[in-house]
This record gives sequence, C-alpha cells and structure tokens, in this order.
Amino acid sequence: MPKVETAPKIDGNLSTASERMTQDASWNLHGASHSIVQFIAAYLLAVIIFGLDVFLHRPLLAVLYIVPVALAGFWSRSNQPSRVVVVTGFCTLLVGAGLLVLPSLDSILLTDRLLVLATIWITAILSLLRKKQEELDLLRGMLPLCASCKKIRDTTGYWEQLESYLRNHLRVGYSHSFCPECAAQLLLLAKRGTFN
Repeated sequence: MPKVETAPKIDGNLSTASERMTQDASWNLHGASHSIVQFIAAYLLAVIIFGLDVFLHRPLLAVLYIVPVALAGFWSRSNQPSRVVVVTGFCTLLVGAGLLVLPSLDSILLTDRLLVLATIWITAILSLLRKKQEELDLLRGMLPLCASCKKIRDTTGYWEQLESYLRNHLRVGYSHSFCPECAAQLLLLAKRGTFN
C-alpha cells in the first residue's frame, strides 16, 4: 500500500484548504464591508459639502469637493480605479447641480466652479497615478511573501494568493508547470509509489 504523506497540523496554523478558504472569505467580507462604509462616507461628505455650497454661495467653498475625492483615492486599492472615478463623477454632478440652484450666476462663481471641476479631476487622476506608482515601487523592491503559503502582502496589508496578486496587480497571465527539479522529484516519488 502506497504511503500517503499529510501535512501535520501545527498549533495556531490553518492546515486544511477549507480552513484557509474560510479565513480568506471572512477577511474578504470584512474588507468589502469596510470598503463600502468608507465609500458611503465619501458620498455623504460630498452631499454635506453640496448642502453647504447651496446655502452659503461662497466662492472657494466648492473646493471642499476635493476631500471626498482624495479620500476615495486613499481608500481604494490599485485594482479599483472605478471607485475613485465614480466618487469624482458624483462630485462633478453635485457641482453642476449647485450651479443650477444658484439664484444668480455671476462670472466669479462660474469661474470658481470650473476651477473646482478641474481640481477634483486632477486630484482623482493624481491619486490613481500615486496608487500605480506605489504598486510599481513595491514590485521593484522586495515583495512581502509568506514563507509558508507563498501569499503576497499588498500595499493595504491584505495577503493575496500569488496567482491572484499577479492577475490583479500586474495584469499578466500565467500557467502552471513544473520546473525540471520538481518534475524530477515528482517522477521519483511516482516511481517509488509514494505519490498519489
């Protein structure tokens, strides 16, 4: 009868694939709910700024729309650029709606709002570029790699499977194969009958 080797369970470590998947799923759910709360906060902040802008009608007050855009850029992961764009688009709509509800439209307020629109879009673009630069810096340097499971820690502290990290951060395809040394070891194990 061939000998089947199993990995021993080490205290405090997850040894089975189902235990690791359960932990990853719970982390993803926690991360997703945390991310949703952050973006709801960005939307609420934009609505509060809109209310202040509509009631006070002050030049340069609309520049506060930069804050939710910058927060969205800070909170999003590098593979989630659409969240920053959506928050920026929402702020753009609020700036436009603010122009429509103004009792009188003078050239100073119109110029102010156009500068605000340019500023929030520049802020969004710069935050997305900063995320990509952080990612490139991480890839140029040393990747934090788990010595046991080979997961990689991204810039937000989340541990991803190597394949997932490559797909999400490098936009590269990959295939699974065996290097010559591993192929020789597997062939040797198969010949001995210790590999199923």
